[in-house]
Amino acid sequence: MEIIPAILEKNFSEIEKKIKKLEPYFKKAQIDFGDGLFVQEKSGDLDGFKKISINIDLEAHIMIEKPWTVIDQLKELGFKKIIFHYESFLSVKKKTRGFAINNLIKGIKKEIQGTRGKQGINGNIEVGIAINPETDPSHIIDYLPRIDEVLLLSVNPGQKGQSFQSDVLTKINFLKNLKKDLIVGIDGGVNDKSIEAITKAGADQVYVNSFLWKEKSLKDAIKKLQIMI
Repeated sequence: MEIIPAILEKNFSEIEKKIKKLEPYFKKAQIDFGDGLFVQEKSGDLDGFKKISINIDLEAHIMIEKPWTVIDQLKELGFKKIIFHYESFLSVKKKTRGFAINNLIKGIKKEIQGTRGKQGINGNIEVGIAINPETDPSHIIDYLPRIDEVLLLSVNPGQKGQSFQSDVLTKINFLKNLKKDLIVGIDGGVNDKSIEAITKAGADQVYVNSFLWKEKSLKDAIKKLQIMI
């Protein structure tokens, strides 16, 4: 199982600081973007990424009401994976919801014309759908053939330091039985206690935020997680 660090910060200077600390240890990191509407707090700063040099691949977890408004910018910035929330489309009528979600998936995968030399924008972007703890995974069955990952939120999105909701682990088998090569990730409340149960449940990767930064050193935190996998 792969451990992927997650960064949830309002201030871009904090985002940059954490990225630089992660670079010696990880090949990728997830950046959480919140709009203050879909989730209570704003987080992430797209404009800031234009100004820094990054030596690891970035993934975007977009917790916003209108995910389609940021897709092109994320692609231009070189994000290698874009994960959007199924719940962002609950305000869309059921009759057209499927069309809207499939249209977003196509938009993420579509190449940007006239752009050269940047990673992640020429058809290599992976797509993920995130679902909140209360959402039944049966709602996203129709989209599984066209996506790479399902991200299971094991806390309510948009806040750091919440307790792990272990009942979401039952969703892993359900999804794996529908698509054997589907990547299933767990995000929220992951620490040296919960990671063992996540591993046994068959998750492919975990996204870790608070635990990495609470320990005395990042290196020690990583070791504590690795020995439990």
